[in-house]
Amino acid sequence: MPLQPVHPTPPLLVPPLLPPLVLRTENGFFGAKRPAVGAFGDCEPCSRFEEPPFPPGEEQPGRYVKHQLHEAVDLEGEAGDCVFAVYTGRVVEVESSPDGVRGDVTIDHHPSGTGLVSRYLHLEGASICVAPGDSVVKGDVIARIGSGPADPHLHFELRIVVDPSDRRFWSDRNSIAVDPTRLLYRFEADALPLVPAGAASAVTSIGVETVARVPLFRASTADAPIPYSIPMYEPTTEHERGLAGVLTKALELGRPVEVEYRDSVFFGPHRVPASVRLA
Repeated sequence: MPLQPVHPTPPLLVPPLLPPLVLRTENGFFGAKRPAVGAFGDCEPCSRFEEPPFPPGEEQPGRYVKHQLHEAVDLEGEAGDCVFAVYTGRVVEVESSPDGVRGDVTIDHHPSGTGLVSRYLHLEGASICVAPGDSVVKGDVIARIGSGPADPHLHFELRIVVDPSDRRFWSDRNSIAVDPTRLLYRFEADALPLVPAGAASAVTSIGVETVARVPLFRASTADAPIPYSIPMYEPTTEHERGLAGVLTKALELGRPVEVEYRDSVFFGPHRVPASVRLA
């Protein structure tokens, strides 16, 4: 009996870039360490550090190294790629460099201005087509990716406001970052064409590999150089656990499998199984 795909309710949000989405796995994932060197007052404001400025019992006057945690995800793109509002809301902040090369946009998605906030950085400042106070609908183009960074990409944040009393309620000190990785991965996977199952093939190995702090169940088959991958961090769905279970059982029994899948590039080249059938 094949394990068929389950189609959950579509998410309310839309992706900020056109799929396929590609995560910058080397240091652009949520929670990545971003080293900042210098005295405390020299650093740009950030919400928290991975380690204190002075180790317990040890004083280090002058300059020291600390790690800023990346509370966003960086998505690969090309300069000029359109950036979209992920949900309906109101623009609360627009910043642009004097030369128009770099800019960012912040959108509040709660009618009272105290809920979910999205932020978009590394935009081309001159391309930003919204202003503070503007209303946007999900999917509206708000800007283009800029050429400012050496490797153009979109820095995307989702934050939940916890202290609306400050005028800048969307700032780091008044909000908590939410990891959008799983949601973005689902956008990318769902947008890709389904590849029908071919001839049955033996499962040759299974295991778990961590990519960008995300544990991925990996299964390789005799005829596929690219592994099948299933994200195994919560909220893992029953369907995903079932797919991993069938692939594991196939290896134990020495049974070949027929797999429907999608070719994904979000965590690097891999295949996302949609259904698995023991042959």
